[in-house]
Amino acid sequence: MFIKNNSKTSTNSECIYRISQDGLSFVAPSLRKRIVLTENEASFKRLIMYHYHNIEDVPCDKLSSEIKKLTPGCFVVGYKMPNGKDIECVTMHVFIASNMSTMISKENLYSL
Repeated sequence: MFIKNNSKTSTNSECIYRISQDGLSFVAPSLRKRIVLTENEASFKRLIMYHYHNIEDVPCDKLSSEIKKLTPGCFVVGYKMPNGKDIECVTMHVFIASNMSTMISKENLYSL
């Protein structure tokens, strides 16, 4: 459910382990502080289609402001489906200086 975080750019003392995409369905229901939900489909698609992002470039201002509040480390972005019941989640990692990356393999991306 968790993967050791081996960063090339920093020590990531706040995030020694990150949530794996495969374990996300088990962990997400228990997350409170490190999950950000959005109903903006365009923003969610942008996050899963590209690996690296600048928080300022996220189309949804509400989502961008919620991500800015997070400290560096692993977090989860959840997309609320239009039916209001289902949520698709993806593992992300926020870095210092308003950068973040999607921590999802191409195999898992196609299953979304």
